[in-house]
Amino acid sequence: MTNEKLAHLLSNGLQDMSIDLSSETQQRLLNYLNLLQKWNKTYNLTAVTEPSEMIIRHLFDSLAVLPYLGDASPVLDVGTGAGLPGLVLGIARPLQQFFLLDSLGKRTLFLEKVARDLKLSNITIINSRVEQYHSEISFAVFTSRAFSSLRSFIDSTKHLSDEKTIYLAFKGRYPLDEIASVQTDVINLQAHEVHIPGLNAERHIIQFKRRVSSCRIALSP
Repeated sequence: MTNEKLAHLLSNGLQDMSIDLSSETQQRLLNYLNLLQKWNKTYNLTAVTEPSEMIIRHLFDSLAVLPYLGDASPVLDVGTGAGLPGLVLGIARPLQQFFLLDSLGKRTLFLEKVARDLKLSNITIINSRVEQYHSEISFAVFTSRAFSSLRSFIDSTKHLSDEKTIYLAFKGRYPLDEIASVQTDVINLQAHEVHIPGLNAERHIIQFKRRVSSCRIALSP
């Protein structure tokens, strides 16, 4: 598929999703995909190699969370891999701060190249396991496509979250059993079914906050 056709595919898909991005931002997203293709074999970043499929499975899928992300900042993308969804969101929302965390050094090296080449000043790359990562930053939102379960997402990030932190987890089919397993540990849970142009499969964004218990000590009179 030619560059012109890829640009049309991206533009038409964004219109279908009611996502308004400037032509400059759309080109930057395509430039990211070019870098992903260029370095994929070196860093083993994704099994998706066809550019049109990358637009659908990587760009559209990542951008589907935008209505639920709002303008919250800073955002921590846990297990970002090739920058999905964090780097894509950082391109789409340059005024918000995104922290991209991954435990594999080769992935974070790639992300540093992308952030440098595309001049993404709102992106910070972190090479660490989330369980070992500690920060004084109060994150407004956690995003992740990486966790196999909501339970592991919550348990791995407890030390970084508080009662205000919004979790946005990417899932395929409605994860009934996963939701049931964390029901007592979360509040304000919502499951948003999202439309991904060109993808014949269910996708959901699971949004919630972690229930934080407040321990009160009774003082003797």
